[in-house]
Amino acid sequence: MSALIDLPQHLPASIDSDQSQRLFHGRGHAFAGLSHVTVDWLAPVVMITLFAPESPTDIELLSDQLRARVPGCASVQLQHRYLKEGPVDVIWGQKITELIVHENGLKFHLNLGRSRNHGLFLDMKEGRGWVRQNSQRRRILNLFAYTCGFSVAAVAGGAESVLNVDMSSPALAVGRRNHHLNGQSLDRVAFEKLNIFKSFGRLMRRGPYDMLICDPPTLQKGSVDIARDYPKLLFERTGIGSATAR
Repeated sequence: MSALIDLPQHLPASIDSDQSQRLFHGRGHAFAGLSHVTVDWLAPVVMITLFAPESPTDIELLSDQLRARVPGCASVQLQHRYLKEGPVDVIWGQKITELIVHENGLKFHLNLGRSRNHGLFLDMKEGRGWVRQNSQRRRILNLFAYTCGFSVAAVAGGAESVLNVDMSSPALAVGRRNHHLNGQSLDRVAFEKLNIFKSFGRLMRRGPYDMLICDPPTLQKGSVDIARDYPKLLFERTGIGSATAR
């Protein structure tokens, strides 16, 4: 029998119907047989993400258990992350593809099913909270910025400036929308579509920085291999992680 049947007992005791959060993080390898599963609450959607296949019967059972536990759930969806495009199926309820989620008083645009990533990594919620609490009057470099969740948090915390760097123009465009969604002026925010590994000199000339945010993908064809590139990014090429801090 699949370990999925045990997952609901690991859910938070209290779930806020309005606030997005990761309900279950199997990727931390803390729960036997569930390292291939995450469950996110993207109000009003429960999103199950599988990094390995499971039986349809067990998925249906998990769906029933989740919607019974989560107040305000209008849709249970399943992402097959183990497949190349990461397709999303609606297991129960409404087909919801675009929504705005709330996290610690901030708002973010999400799109479900358009690509492998939805627009916000909920396992980094505490990181965004830390940045918000420690960004006042800071000059911040946000590498692999994606849709600029860290940037939104930094501006909310009073950052002096934020430079967002990513190779994806569409992701940075969503980042601009996220800032506007939160009523934040872009006077202190810049966006650069750059290959970071070919642009260290340009980034250093834009410094110095008080804070470096670096949340790269594990593996991105033609761009990032984290096992190879993380030491290079932080230390070997330019020392951007230390030498440019005031």
